[in-house]
Amino acid sequence: MQRVASGLVRLIEATGIILFIAFISGCGGTYNVLPTLTEKTKLEAEEGVVVARVINASSYPLPFNNIVIDPENLNESKKVKSSELKARTPYETGTTVFASVVKAGSYALSNINAYHFHGDYRYYRYIFSDAKFGTFQVKPGQVTDLGTLIFYPKPQTDKYIETILRLPEPELGEVMRKYFPFFEYNPENILSWEDDGKDDERESFYVSVAQNPVSYSDKYQAPDGSMYFLGKLGIILKRSADGEWDIDGVDTNLQLNTIAQNQKGDLVVGGQEGKLFWKPAGGDWQDASMAYDFTIHKVFFSKENTIDMVASQNSKLFVFRSLASPTALAWEALNQYDSVKNWKLFGLGDQAVEKSTKKKSKNKKISAPKLKRVTAVSVDENEHLIRVGLSSMGSRGAFPDPSFLTFGYDPQSWRTFKPEELPEMDYSFDSGKARLGLKKPGFWSWSGRNSYYRFDDNSKNWEEIRTSVSRCSDGTFTQKNSCRENGKKVKPRRDSFSFNSFPVFKSNLEAITIATFSNFDFWSGKRDKEIKILRTLDGGKNWQDTGYNLPNKYCASLISEVTDRLLLSCRGATSEFYESLDDGATWQQVRDHENF
Repeated sequence: MQRVASGLVRLIEATGIILFIAFISGCGGTYNVLPTLTEKTKLEAEEGVVVARVINASSYPLPFNNIVIDPENLNESKKVKSSELKARTPYETGTTVFASVVKAGSYALSNINAYHFHGDYRYYRYIFSDAKFGTFQVKPGQVTDLGTLIFYPKPQTDKYIETILRLPEPELGEVMRKYFPFFEYNPENILSWEDDGKDDERESFYVSVAQNPVSYSDKYQAPDGSMYFLGKLGIILKRSADGEWDIDGVDTNLQLNTIAQNQKGDLVVGGQEGKLFWKPAGGDWQDASMAYDFTIHKVFFSKENTIDMVASQNSKLFVFRSLASPTALAWEALNQYDSVKNWKLFGLGDQAVEKSTKKKSKNKKISAPKLKRVTAVSVDENEHLIRVGLSSMGSRGAFPDPSFLTFGYDPQSWRTFKPEELPEMDYSFDSGKARLGLKKPGFWSWSGRNSYYRFDDNSKNWEEIRTSVSRCSDGTFTQKNSCRENGKKVKPRRDSFSFNSFPVFKSNLEAITIATFSNFDFWSGKRDKEIKILRTLDGGKNWQDTGYNLPNKYCASLISEVTDRLLLSCRGATSEFYESLDDGATWQQVRDHENF
């Protein structure tokens, strides 16, 4: 789909020359850059505070870390500039909060933008508002709360319109209360957007946006075969085992990270800012949220009537447990971890082994462990393993680059221990009727791509899944060592591809996948892409082109948990789903995206 105002800059240094592959004009001289409010911030006589929250409801992975506002008299003089508010750090997720001192006056929103550095790369994206978005006043000594701003790429035929919307009835003071409690102000006298009579229109648009998610933070298969898809803005899509679709939701606009269901049908879901909701079978959703500075990474039923929850709070990681009560959940802390004290309940008392590609010097002194932030967590319920991603306390941007520690745990007590052997795979999961594994690229990896494996039931070994094919000059696939061109034998070329989604195995050896072949021209900057539906009959050692077409070129994500048919998601583009009963030869649309 077409889009605007995004890009990538890479600086390449070679023999003292810096080559700009792409360039965007800097903002330093264009805007008045306004730092985030701190305990040392003091207001001058003609200054107020502007506060806001931005939610990224798209599949774009980087958070919006800047808000630009235009003063009413922007065009009166070249000396009058727009102001850029900087987001509070850290901001690894798609939600950011802002609070900055702003000169008193009348303002309008110009744009929200994401501007990030990572190594030699710069990533940026600008989303502009329109004249109908509204205006607001900043008054001396007062807080102006802009509420929640949401970025949503609205699909429209073969492109999408990049849209910012604002909630019509913001919870004034919520961001200040949670993130800037040190600032003294009158909570009964908070300003917001000026009334323009369009709140009903905004409410209708917001409801349509929420019910038509284009991105999902997680998917989950329940014991009864139902599939759940966690959309943005608190929306939960459900596909029953017999293919019926339903939509549900909880009272939050923040990202949901994890959901679980037991055999009885009880549901629990959790996510950012400690948001946690509990729904007994046949009942209604209950808000069971924790403190706002918690992030809930994982919830699951360790027993039919017992819920386990793994949540982090800055540098600490907690494991909680509660009975699945029909009324309220009562959490008990079973274990906790930080990078200095290790686990509170640790079986062997040793530090876990950190997987690293760096060579250690024999003469190097072992330094004391440093306190680090918990930025990623995964739990393998089958193998009883937990992986904890740690980032330095000084890493505050969109790229925390965590290092991972792997621990085993006792499912009864959650006492952790150092595994006798680290698992061969960084991640393992079921995909159809096979067990797949994934290895992250090492430091010396040339391609920088993940490696994929299939667990062979007969040999009990991990077999590598190939991500390349041999092709003749006319593009046809071949498993032979030569192609015939103009009556002569020539060597076929080897073309690599990347999986759009994991292969769906119909048996231990037969699978269908959707793959992208890319051809990048360094000098022109052009990248040609070719998406194909592939089949393997030997567990991924060789792939064949089925010759089948996708129902829509933007729909290329197979749901590997569904095994009686191919279920295709259009995530990243629309909320549509398609099904195929003949391995992709024909497709039927089973969920539509509302045209609003």
